[in-house]
Amino acid sequence: MGGAQGGEEGVGRLGAERLMTLCERSHDDVARIIERAHQAGALRPDFTGEDLLFIFGTNALPARASKDAAPGVWRCGVGFMLDGLRAEAAHPLPSGPLTSRSCTR
Repeated sequence: MGGAQGGEEGVGRLGAERLMTLCERSHDDVARIIERAHQAGALRPDFTGEDLLFIFGTNALPARASKDAAPGVWRCGVGFMLDGLRAEAAHPLPSGPLTSRSCTR
């Protein structure tokens, strides 16, 4: 998503339908990366690929809205999210995790 224009261009201009298509194509790779992180104890155990999709989606609008006023500020948001995903930072969540089925309804 980085590219020459920066990540905010990729995230902010990527339409929801295109993002979903890209996520579907990379699902198996993402699942393997998440599984390795779970096995290494580096990623909170309740995090799923669907959660990653949700994070991308929630970051898209702020990235787009701030691209002129504060280019690259989206990286701070991603940094906060990544820190919160570390296994040692995990606390019980207020609801159950996203599932593939709940994302396609």
